Amino acid sequence: MGHGGAAARELAAEVKRQARAGQDPGSERKRAKQLLEAQAIRTFDDLADAYLAACQRGEWKPKGKLKRARTLNDEINILRRNVRPVIGSMRLEDITRSTIKALLRAMVDRGVHAQTNRTQAVICQCFAFGINEDETGQRLTINPATGFAPLGNETPRRSTYNDEALRCLWRAVDKPQSVQPTNGRPLKLGRQMAILLQLCMVLLQRKSEIAGMTTAELDLDRSTWLIPAQRSKNGREHLVPLPPSAVRLIREAIALAEAAPKKASADRNWRFVFPSPRGDDVAVRGDSVSHAQRLVCQSIGLMGVTVYDLRRTGATALASERLSFGPFAVSQVLGHSSDTGGGSAVTAQHYNVYGYVAEKRRALEAWAQLLEEIVTPAEAAA
Repeated sequence: MGHGGAAARELAAEVKRQARAGQDPGSERKRAKQLLEAQAIRTFDDLADAYLAACQRGEWKPKGKLKRARTLNDEINILRRNVRPVIGSMRLEDITRSTIKALLRAMVDRGVHAQTNRTQAVICQCFAFGINEDETGQRLTINPATGFAPLGNETPRRSTYNDEALRCLWRAVDKPQSVQPTNGRPLKLGRQMAILLQLCMVLLQRKSEIAGMTTAELDLDRSTWLIPAQRSKNGREHLVPLPPSAVRLIREAIALAEAAPKKASADRNWRFVFPSPRGDDVAVRGDSVSHAQRLVCQSIGLMGVTVYDLRRTGATALASERLSFGPFAVSQVLGHSSDTGGGSAVTAQHYNVYGYVAEKRRALEAWAQLLEEIVTPAEAAA
């Protein structure tokens, strides 16, 4: 399976030849099993590593097309958080449908639903790859992540922040040292992560897209940020006009990144605006953003809301009577690809990368202004 597959294929072919000749291939099957066990892929961790490597090389394309970098990164994070700690060290022969169901049920018991179903899908893909690679057909005969319905109950979230919640969240993020924690634990939040959370509030873009922002994507003189296709959820470039408050925050983040000790970056032209503590050649992860936001919310007693709810809050304000932007303008701000404004999908995909910039800029600047009015203390506004 996988590496060393030539020997396994040769042995499997010999077993088939013996069977056709009327010979008892039992001893050869044992040899085949021993050979497979001696190969590199023994545990689920081995299988996941081989699967991801094959996807990255473009050798495994179950839907006939290469996986985007963003998709692969999401799968890597799902495996790292939800799967490897539970079954990573288990031998493949010992992983059954009951094993997978137990893993997924434990996630549901923790209140995780949509991510549970994504986890099942990634495990399923790993085993599908493994079955395809097992030339003998003796080691992996079934996919243990199939044969049962998804366990997570996916209901669209409706949560939004009201003005008071936005005000409390912004103040806590902006000045974490001033927070009187409701949970008794001091709020520890680095300035770079604070800026990242503030940009989630101002720009209404996806947390992973903001977290992976590079200087090469930015034109701060023109107040624009171009998210490349390989990093966007819909696989298309997305131009984000930057309100003045966002430009100020990004410049501050870049200055902080430049002042930090350099660990491993070779090309300073594409450095990350929000480098990981592990090295400035790696961006901070999206789940780290969620974790930081969760800590802030716990400190101020704000429960049941997520980073994504910030995006929904801004979109709701844009479409409401407070700002009165149409649904097409809101879709353009959010980077949704399904809304073409009544035009051709081909035109939307190939020619409108820089289209609707004025509309998006008006919308984002209106939202940034409203947000500033919401979060600014009354005495400062006066």
